[in-house]
Amino acid sequence: MISAVVVIADSVEEAHRLLLPEAWSYVYSRTRGEFPALTVPEEIERLEFTERERRLYDDALRDHIHGTEEQVADALEQLIARTGADEILVHTSTYDRRARLESHRRLARLFGLAAPETDSRAG
Repeated sequence: MISAVVVIADSVEEAHRLLLPEAWSYVYSRTRGEFPALTVPEEIERLEFTERERRLYDDALRDHIHGTEEQVADALEQLIARTGADEILVHTSTYDRRARLESHRRLARLFGLAAPETDSRAG
């Protein structure tokens, strides 16, 4: 079993943005000794980082699997091939709970664990 941070959104940029609150929380905890409440990406993007905070922030974002369904599926396949894992524990924390739920729904559909999305506009 391995563990991975996984986020699916409509674009790589949107998925990356969803990772920012958790990355900042990690930095804050390492530099101030406590975990803050997750905050909106816009606030994080306005922050000025010290050199140490920037290094920790970049490290916190490194190797997270994020993007569209296709990109995430490819990345997970590569991870499984590289590690030989037969189980993945997925972790996702973000300020936007709806986006996190949608990401999990998309991930479940990728692996056949949920009904395919239907287009309510059809018919």
